[in-house]
Amino acid sequence: MDESDLSYSPPPPPPQILTRTPLIPRRFPFPEEVVDLEEDDSSDSSRSLLRSCRKDFLRKSIYDPLPNCNSHEPSLSISLIQSINNRVGNKMTSSGLYSNSLITSQVISKSSQPPQMTNSVHFQLDNQKVSKILEESAKSKGFLIKSLFISILFLLLIVTALIGVCAVFWMRIQNQQCDPARAEVETIFPKKNPSPYEELLWQDVGQQEAVSSHLMSLFNPEKIRQNLKWLANDIHVAGTAEQLALMNRIQEYLEDLQFDVTPYEYDTLLNYPDYENPNSVHLWNGVDWEPVSDGLSDNENFGLSELEQDVKSRIWWNAYANNGTVIGNVVFANYGTEEDYLLLEKQNISLRGKIALVRYGGVFRGDKAKGAEKRGAGGVIIYSDPADYSMNGNTTFPDQIWLPPSAAQRGTLLRTFGDPQTPLFPSKDYTYREFDEEELRKKEILPTIPVMPIGYADAEKIMKALDGPEAMWSRWRGTMQTEYRLTGHAVFRLDVRSFSRRRKIKNIVAIFRGSEEPDRYVALSNHVDAWVNGAIDPATGTATLLEVARVVKEAHDFTGWRPKRSLAFCLWDAEEFGLIGSTEYVEEMLKSIQKKAVAVINIDNTNGNGTLNVKAVPLLYRAIVKAASKISHPNPAESENGRPTLLDAWRFYSPKGPLPGDKSVPAVGFPSSGSDHHRFISFAGIPVADMKLESAPVYSYMLYHTRFEVPWTVENLIDPTGQVLVASGKLWLELTRSLADSLVIPFGVDDYALFLAEQLKRVESQLIYLGIDAVIGERNYKTAVQHLSSAIASFHQSGKALQQLISSVNSGDRPLSVKQVEMLNSRLQSLEQCFILDYGTFDERSFHRHSVFAPAENDLGENTAFSLILDPVSEFLKAETEDRKSFWVKRIRASFTKLQYTIESATHLLDIDGF
Repeated sequence: MDESDLSYSPPPPPPQILTRTPLIPRRFPFPEEVVDLEEDDSSDSSRSLLRSCRKDFLRKSIYDPLPNCNSHEPSLSISLIQSINNRVGNKMTSSGLYSNSLITSQVISKSSQPPQMTNSVHFQLDNQKVSKILEESAKSKGFLIKSLFISILFLLLIVTALIGVCAVFWMRIQNQQCDPARAEVETIFPKKNPSPYEELLWQDVGQQEAVSSHLMSLFNPEKIRQNLKWLANDIHVAGTAEQLALMNRIQEYLEDLQFDVTPYEYDTLLNYPDYENPNSVHLWNGVDWEPVSDGLSDNENFGLSELEQDVKSRIWWNAYANNGTVIGNVVFANYGTEEDYLLLEKQNISLRGKIALVRYGGVFRGDKAKGAEKRGAGGVIIYSDPADYSMNGNTTFPDQIWLPPSAAQRGTLLRTFGDPQTPLFPSKDYTYREFDEEELRKKEILPTIPVMPIGYADAEKIMKALDGPEAMWSRWRGTMQTEYRLTGHAVFRLDVRSFSRRRKIKNIVAIFRGSEEPDRYVALSNHVDAWVNGAIDPATGTATLLEVARVVKEAHDFTGWRPKRSLAFCLWDAEEFGLIGSTEYVEEMLKSIQKKAVAVINIDNTNGNGTLNVKAVPLLYRAIVKAASKISHPNPAESENGRPTLLDAWRFYSPKGPLPGDKSVPAVGFPSSGSDHHRFISFAGIPVADMKLESAPVYSYMLYHTRFEVPWTVENLIDPTGQVLVASGKLWLELTRSLADSLVIPFGVDDYALFLAEQLKRVESQLIYLGIDAVIGERNYKTAVQHLSSAIASFHQSGKALQQLISSVNSGDRPLSVKQVEMLNSRLQSLEQCFILDYGTFDERSFHRHSVFAPAENDLGENTAFSLILDPVSEFLKAETEDRKSFWVKRIRASFTKLQYTIESATHLLDIDGF
């Protein structure tokens, strides 16, 4: 059919639909790209048809098929469609938007001939007019589309903001509608801080108080009482089957709490009495040896079934005493201190070949024996004078806590710490044993002479037999019913029988993992072994520690609470023999504990209900004071007298504190070597505290290391209500919680500097009094003291700045980033280690490495500040030759250098630039 023919004919077969070539995504055409048909002078029907096609084209999606204009009647001719394609397509192609035409015929015949169009209508259109019509129409359409797009975007932003506000409001409503029980749990339950380093962390003070209150409410005095009974039911000396069974039971107890429990076993040299043939003392009456002491407590049980014990509980002995028999006169040497022995020498009273009679007190029992050894004594007898242990006359145990005449104090004579055969190394199977027992005695680590303890009833018999000069010094006279004489002609025989064996000991360390810094821990420390039943020392501490562990687990089960840092429950073996268990642990784990241990809080025992006795490093002063202020006093009499908390009684009975001009901190002693905390501070440089509740104003632990330490004694004479041990446990847990759960470790850095300044003044006055300034040269002395004072002042300045930062963070006034918290805690944890001298205070004192806190050479039982300086001074004063005096003068001068070096090391660590 010719293209100009307008007649109708039947439709041809359906045309083949070809898939359109995918178009590049297109935009709406610019106004000038649209053909305008409004002014075209063609027929109305043609204009309407084109307008309809244009509208369909503009509103379709960019990926939708193009409108089928052929569906309209009359349809456009192929030539007209091609004309429109050419005009519009050329504009798009020239702008680089499309590579193919915007309008394509959708109906194409298979044949090469042009398709036969039906219902075709021919229009004669002016191309310029069509272009103009499309252009003007597109202008208005494009503007409307842009406006619509902006409006939709703005509306979406408003809707998003409204949704956020509604979500916050809904969450608050949900929290307010939470039931009270859940609200309490959520108050206690710690909200975890975000972990990114950029996130700021705040101390939640309210949450800390809520956790503390909840923990304090969980203590049960009856459970502590039950613990005490099974812990002190039998005699359990270290290295025996009974002690090992007890350690196994403790391990099971802690495993049942689902703590991470690890046993640490060592093979150590221990010493025991001959239970079949006890030690004894006899007096020669001119015919025969008359018994003075059979080495046994009286068999009287005072009507108490708990005292009907194994005969081993009655035997008196001092561990590591040398075996042997000594016959000779007795010389009374008071407390057996260095000063007492010197005083005898001034009276021309010799100890050579004699038996020294000394009383407990003043210095460590091993140093009493050593002082006598050095002066040629053949043996030593140690007793407890009633002036020191039975100050209430005849009212003694079981009516009161005072020592009865037939009781004697047991104890070790070991003059080192840990297994004496493996110094500085853990006593494991692989460890080389450097010394045998004979060599240890030659090196004065073990006594070379027989030593035994007796009761004051037997000591009175000895004193009555003396006929020499009376003791002219008032402090040498006790309260036995006899004259105190220095010596006499009576001849005595001392027999000591003991044996040494290598025995296995076992420590238990149980970890309750922290939530944020699990690789750091605060340790609760106590030993388990005892000389007899040990109901006071150590079972009061052990029973309380186990209750603290139970309270922590119960709090976790109820609230999910965990402290930020871990808690380590440490139970040591063989403490009584010379801190052996804890020392071996420190030697084995030294590198680990120096990286992980924050502090060690030790409670050896609880022996009264009056006041606190605290020995600690300055870093812990404030933390202990704060914890004590939260604990109610267990003694109603103290509360009635206006002292409702442990802190109030502590300040009342011991008001003079270690910091000059600061009455907020009561008396705190130096961290002595009397219990297991010692090796952590003296050798490893870990901050420590040793705490106990005791009677006041008079010390009353007179049954120390005797057979009368049974559960009955605790329940009837020390803590009838059970609240004393509860108060001890609360103090223990509150202090360790604050150290483990504060955002920043709450050390008193500034207090350390104040303490050092005060101790330097004390030492300086001693040195001047002894004339040491003149000995080393006044110029040298002044220079050394000035340098040391300057170093302490710098330390104080750095410490003060850091203390302000710690206080502001832990009070909730200032946040820190995660990285800052880590940096700050790492510095604080390492601070005490700055005072450690790697090779010991001196070459021959490698066991003691702390430049500030180390035991004095002549009293291993006590620490003193700056023994690093004072020990060489003491040796200088005793030196008899110029060479030895010159040697010790050099040591004194070197000591100033070592002390200043450690203080300056600490100052460098405290630099907080960058915070």
